[in-house]
Amino acid sequence: MIRTVASAQRLRLCGIARIVTRLGNGWIYPIVSLLLLLFDDSDRALRIIATSAASLGISFTIYPSAKRFLARTRPCDYAPSLAHTPEPLDRYSCPSGHAMTAAAYAVPLIAAWPAAAPVAVALWAVIGWSRVAVGHHYVSDVLFGSILGASIAAPVVVMSL
Repeated sequence: MIRTVASAQRLRLCGIARIVTRLGNGWIYPIVSLLLLLFDDSDRALRIIATSAASLGISFTIYPSAKRFLARTRPCDYAPSLAHTPEPLDRYSCPSGHAMTAAAYAVPLIAAWPAAAPVAVALWAVIGWSRVAVGHHYVSDVLFGSILGASIAAPVVVMSL
């Protein structure tokens, strides 16, 4: 994790990490949904949005309890030199809500539109990387958040078929 932050600093990627983190705060999903509605004239866009919304709703019902139960201190709290703006949205590190949200949105998108998989997975990965690069999460937090979001989204997708 320290190497990821140091690499981002050395490669001058901290600005990109901050932008991606801010987009991962939730801004990117309405933008992608709007683009789906504009460029996909089938009912697929509405199915993706509805299934993603259900996945996100369930995820955010479980997420706060998981954070409080695990109560893992953020890396930037252990080593303040790792802290970069923006400030974390909440107190604890695990699971990563950004990674969970990316997974909960990406899984329905990929299930309904497999051609979008490379872009969805890349966005998911970059959002996860950004959380580590800004010193807010450990890699394991991102992995756990991704698993949580995907494991909630997968049955929602199956039930929506």
